[in-house]
Amino acid sequence: MPKKSLTVAIPMAGLGTRMRPLTWSKPKPLISLAGRTVLDFVLDQFETVPADFDITYVCIIGPWQGDQVREHMETYHPEKRVKYVVQAEMRGQSDALYLARQFLDGPVIMAFSDTLIETNFACLGSNPPDACAWIKAVPDPRRFGVTELGPDGLVRRLIEKPTDMNNNLVVVGCYYFNDGCALIDAIEE
Repeated sequence: MPKKSLTVAIPMAGLGTRMRPLTWSKPKPLISLAGRTVLDFVLDQFETVPADFDITYVCIIGPWQGDQVREHMETYHPEKRVKYVVQAEMRGQSDALYLARQFLDGPVIMAFSDTLIETNFACLGSNPPDACAWIKAVPDPRRFGVTELGPDGLVRRLIEKPTDMNNNLVVVGCYYFNDGCALIDAIEE
C-alpha cells in the first residue's frame, strides 16, 4: 500500500529581532540550543508522525536565510525531502503559506520554526481531524493569540493578543489541516 503524503510547512522568514545579537549573522532557527540548532529540535517533533505518511518539508525562508538553511538541511538532514520557498517581503504567516501553495495539496502541518512542543502526531493516523491547533494554558496570555472554546470543547474563534486574562488557552504555533487546498482557498478568501 503506498504511503500517504504529508507536507510539513515551516515558516522561518522572520527577522529574529528579539534574538539579536545572535541573529545578526544567522537565522533564528539555526541558533544553537543545547548543542544542536533550534531547527533540529523542531524537526524532531515530527518523529511521531505515523509511518504510513511520506513527509515533504517546506522551509519558507527569507531572502537572506536561504544559503545557511539549505546548507544545514543538506549537511544534517540529507534523508529528508525538502522544498524551499522564499518570502521576500515579511507579510505574515498566511502570506508565507500562500507562497508555498504549490506544495500544499494534501494534509499539512504548519509549525513555527521557533516553537518547540511535546506532542504525539499519532492522532493523524486512521481518522485525522479536519483541522487542529495545538494550545497550552499559560499564566499571562496577553502577548499571544488565544482560543475561545465552545460548549462542545471545539474552537469557536481565535482572539489575537487579548486585553484581559480570562482565557489563557494560547495557540502555540502548530496547526494541522487535512486539506491544504481548502487552507489555500481560505487564505484567498
